[in-house]
Amino acid sequence: MPMNKRIFLRRGRFFRKTGARFLLVVAGLTCLFSAAPSLARAGFTEVELGCFKAFYLPAQPRPGQALIVALQAAPGIDPELPALKMIFCDRDFMLEPVSGGWRGVVAIGLEVRPGSYRLGFKGLMTEIPALSIIVAAHDYGEQHLTVAGEMATPTLPETLERIQRDREKLSCVYAGSFPELAFARGLETPLTTAITSPFGRRRFLNGAPRNPHGGVDFQAPVGVAVPAAG
Repeated sequence: MPMNKRIFLRRGRFFRKTGARFLLVVAGLTCLFSAAPSLARAGFTEVELGCFKAFYLPAQPRPGQALIVALQAAPGIDPELPALKMIFCDRDFMLEPVSGGWRGVVAIGLEVRPGSYRLGFKGLMTEIPALSIIVAAHDYGEQHLTVAGEMATPTLPETLERIQRDREKLSCVYAGSFPELAFARGLETPLTTAITSPFGRRRFLNGAPRNPHGGVDFQAPVGVAVPAAG
């Protein structure tokens, strides 16, 4: 299983987390490796960037969503295309070379506020103009829970130690990266059971706000086999 995904069972619930805290909503992912005309027909927005041509979907991503990006090679670019990087909100994302250009995915973090953002490119001697991406507002809803004080604000040493261990493990996972895309088709739902906590919902424990939920929880018995989501 790719190291940038974490799938585990805890207290009878299924969790899937991603390092960038985003939900990969990619109905057009199968078009990621298609030719430019196919991308246009699939609903991708097309933009001229000097002597380059960019395609992206959706037209206005929301916080927590994935932005699929394709860049068409300019005439005269060496056929041995190098991998490129995209820069969005000070984070790097890979653009993988494919026939005639590059393809990649940008994670729009849940913490990103609605507005206009710059999507830059680097890796070629020829300068590629930046894309202007509009991030749209979206209300994922709220969940207000009343829980025991120790659950809302842990103080027990063993609990704090476990939390620290989990943070260190997640930091190692999230710090990793891959030189190539780890998938070439749409993602599949790992379980068909009920979703007990949807993606993006902001939780309030005893009235105190917590971070938006960066995963999707599926109801399942402890020990059930869970296939990788990719």
